[in-house]
Amino acid sequence: MRLRAAVLLAALLLSGCASKPPVEVPAYDTAAAVLPALAVLPLPGAQAICAAQTCRKLPVPLVRDALAATTRFASVGAKMDEAEYVLAVAADKTRRAVHVSAQLYWFDQRVDEFTLEIPLRSARGQAYEAALAASIAAHLVREFQAGKTFSTRTLHDTLQSSRYAAELRAAPLIGAFVYERLQVSHNPVHGASLRYLHRDYENAHADVFVYPIPDHDFAAPARLDEEMAVVQRDLRQLEAQGWWRDLTLEPVRTRSLPERGERLLTLRGEFRTDDDLIATSAHLFVRGDKFVKVRASYPKFTPVSEDVEEFVSSLPESLETPQESDFMARLRGGWRQAERQPN
Repeated sequence: MRLRAAVLLAALLLSGCASKPPVEVPAYDTAAAVLPALAVLPLPGAQAICAAQTCRKLPVPLVRDALAATTRFASVGAKMDEAEYVLAVAADKTRRAVHVSAQLYWFDQRVDEFTLEIPLRSARGQAYEAALAASIAAHLVREFQAGKTFSTRTLHDTLQSSRYAAELRAAPLIGAFVYERLQVSHNPVHGASLRYLHRDYENAHADVFVYPIPDHDFAAPARLDEEMAVVQRDLRQLEAQGWWRDLTLEPVRTRSLPERGERLLTLRGEFRTDDDLIATSAHLFVRGDKFVKVRASYPKFTPVSEDVEEFVSSLPESLETPQESDFMARLRGGWRQAERQPN
């Protein structure tokens, strides 16, 4: 792919020296942040926009190569399972213009669509189709950048997911821990997190992760136990990947939180890094349609274990989480319907 993109750029440079480009290639911000990985595929069921005229379809692989040549994406490919975003595109060339229809998907959710009409300056020239593809790519990148198409906020607003920045709240000071920042995941299924730092020990922190329960029956008690099993699995996978070693985990403990009586699962353990022996704990409960998971890690001999317990016990009193989002309601409705379908 990189070789084809380089050949494409070289052809465009040569054609630019020899003759006037057949179409405008607009400028875009080449210093902006790189956009997510993109799969570029033919637009399903696309009909020729110019059915009543002399018309020719521009091959989608040329558009894919031109988008890769912009270097504005983490990667550009043809496989849906290798990219978070999919661009389905169709391009038709008439005597006077190139007509482009494109639909952008985040996994299987359509999040935007684009229609372009790019006037032709000439009907021939060196690397003619490559020049058309480069113009399409430049127009699309400019549209993406201007509309902040791939931003976290745009995705969440389009999907109508939870508004964590506005609706996820907790006290700025909980026991010995001070609020530092909110981090909203690009993927709305992963929710958001609040980081708290210990006021006396900079190497001790607690992260509060809030994310939707991936099941239509989110009130079922079994969901909590299943998620704690996921937490244990993730810790062991990280050890296998070399993040730490000598991981030991204690049996999961259950108790009820004060005030609301929410069921709380607690997992404690320790692991070794190159520098230290680290105590770690995960505390999990359900609030509405979401999991709330507190992860705390600190050098084992730092005297903060009681502070962590106080943090976990006090957090639910001030914690406010968003209600079920329209996005998750739609997903769960689909899961419910699929479950009712006969095999």
